[in-house]
Amino acid sequence: MPVVAVLGANGLIGHALALDLMRRGFGMRGYARRFTPTQRQALGTAAQESPMPSLPQAALAKLLEEADLVVNTIGVLQGADSNQVHREFASRLACVCAASGKLLVHLSIPGQEQDDRTLFSRSKREGEQAIIASGAPYVILRPGFVIAPAAYGGSALIRALAVLPLAQPRLRHAPDDESLFVVIRDGIKGTEMPGGYALDTRETWQLAAYVRSLGRMAPEKIAGDPKHGQELYATKGRCAQCHINGGVGGSLGPELTEIGARRSAAHLRAAVLDPASTLPEDFLQLRAVTKDGQTITGVRLNEDTFSIQVRDLSGGIHSFQKADLKELQRDTGKSPMPSFRGTLSTSEVDDLVAYLVSLRGNQ
Repeated sequence: MPVVAVLGANGLIGHALALDLMRRGFGMRGYARRFTPTQRQALGTAAQESPMPSLPQAALAKLLEEADLVVNTIGVLQGADSNQVHREFASRLACVCAASGKLLVHLSIPGQEQDDRTLFSRSKREGEQAIIASGAPYVILRPGFVIAPAAYGGSALIRALAVLPLAQPRLRHAPDDESLFVVIRDGIKGTEMPGGYALDTRETWQLAAYVRSLGRMAPEKIAGDPKHGQELYATKGRCAQCHINGGVGGSLGPELTEIGARRSAAHLRAAVLDPASTLPEDFLQLRAVTKDGQTITGVRLNEDTFSIQVRDLSGGIHSFQKADLKELQRDTGKSPMPSFRGTLSTSEVDDLVAYLVSLRGNQ
């Protein structure tokens, strides 16, 4: 089987492609400036860390010597590096492929040159032109939009908008049109809401106008009794064991004090019935076993190459050197929160969701 070099194998498209190639039996080398521990574990020895966009042409040629085909998914969402990564690096890479005869598959953007209004889109288009002019055998792919379990860029923006309760007259982070424009452009720090890096000023205003129009729609009708839902929260649901609400409760799960202002009823219902379906991208449940036999089950707080910090199911914090662990089992896609399907009746689920929707902090 041919050897495929995937550049940007830590990104949304690149990582998925690298895993798929491995599953199909191709020889694969995945390159990125850095991989997360989870990505490195998934790719194994195929994961190669290298500052690809800053390599000179000769070093790039040496690195890709064994590859029969090169797929370039490297990109930056915004900032001054756009020209270096999208144009200059693409040009050097194309020259390497032209000299060696390797096929270059390059991921770019849809649209036409006359529509390019941002540095991101202009630099992407200039990279395309450099590849076409290089004489290298090439294929340029222009995906219009990508939705995946992981969330980056436009995918994250749409997913964030999808779970936010936008159909209300006043948005907590955007009480007026100007602040809504800033939220869409820059995102909300510390939340899943990213900035709209690929939108120009006109498009950002258009999206802001659409979001504002949702506030003129009839409010979402929520079935259920929030008062009874509050009782279920405290008793049958035992939600306070893991969640803080108004300063009271456990810290294993996310705080719920203003969850109704941040999540739609549909999202909250999914979280109650199928908790694993609404996990954040960086959430990881794991089980750590030390060399002396101690077993800790909990959620990851932080991790680097040599250490990991875990919050156990009782809320305790543990820090381990990985060298001191006998076993580290990662339960990706699992949640310590139990499903209430079968525990609560349909009407009780309605009541609990109605109560969660009512939690809006000081709003």
